[in-house]
Amino acid sequence: MYSHLEHDGKHIHTDLTLNQTEIKRRLLEAQENSRAQRKLALHDAVKEDIIVHFIRLYSGYKPSDVKSVTFMECVSLLSVLKNLQPHRTLIHTNLPEFWPFANCAGIIKNWSGVEIVPVRRKFTMQGKRFFFIAHEADVMKFDALVEYGGLVLDFDVYIINGGKVRELMRTWPCFMCDEKAPFLLNAGFIGCRKGSRFPKLMLQRSYHEDFQPKLWLWNSGQMSFNLVAEDPSLVELVPGICNIPTEDRFNVLEHRDRYNWTDKIAYHTFYHDKTFTRAHLRKTNSSFGDLLNWILSDDRRLPGPMLKRRVRPF
Repeated sequence: MYSHLEHDGKHIHTDLTLNQTEIKRRLLEAQENSRAQRKLALHDAVKEDIIVHFIRLYSGYKPSDVKSVTFMECVSLLSVLKNLQPHRTLIHTNLPEFWPFANCAGIIKNWSGVEIVPVRRKFTMQGKRFFFIAHEADVMKFDALVEYGGLVLDFDVYIINGGKVRELMRTWPCFMCDEKAPFLLNAGFIGCRKGSRFPKLMLQRSYHEDFQPKLWLWNSGQMSFNLVAEDPSLVELVPGICNIPTEDRFNVLEHRDRYNWTDKIAYHTFYHDKTFTRAHLRKTNSSFGDLLNWILSDDRRLPGPMLKRRVRPF
């Protein structure tokens, strides 16, 4: 069974009987081959306001400082404001009266572009109860892309090269980061122009027609992969952001010389340590610690290996 498609003027045959590893390999290869030609047409690319979205849902109705964003989540937001400099940064939350950024005092000084957008929790989809609040948040990511367009990020994603992110947003109707697993994409870093097909298709095909309340990654990760396997023109896959191996996700603050940050657009750590503070960072000796310190600094040049090589992000 073949899906015959045209992607940037080139015909791509996706053999849907292949194993998922081979399908993804062919997708990445075909898109990489077309990327160089597409970049030549950047002067004709669509230019829109840069809008970044974060989703922050709470399961209770009596928030406290405990539910404020963590130090590392503050640094994630700072990486967006410093390195991407969007026109608007929208925080979609079901408790708009609660300011979740108490822990960011002294880290983020300019809040002028940050807006709180009230949303209502869905609780159910197609008559089935959500088991995971993050599953519910994923639906809201695609809702936001349909309504506004822009870039949706998780709070454990750090923007490194804002210029390259802007290039992605100018060049492709939609893009989404590749996941290490051969059958998954990752919704922690996904961007779409307003009016693009992919967010609407995900809401319809994945969440309205095939909602699996106990299988969070099926709806956000595997169904997105299935749709792109059917039609590679829907989404440009972005490698190198969300495909950190599972075994490395718990010790990102312990290794040195593992990353060349000048090669990365952004970095999805999958690392959630609510107890980690700036005091802990001062004692950290790791490549990821270098990145966090650079985001917190006033230096706008990108850190290379061991901070020896610098590249301007714009």
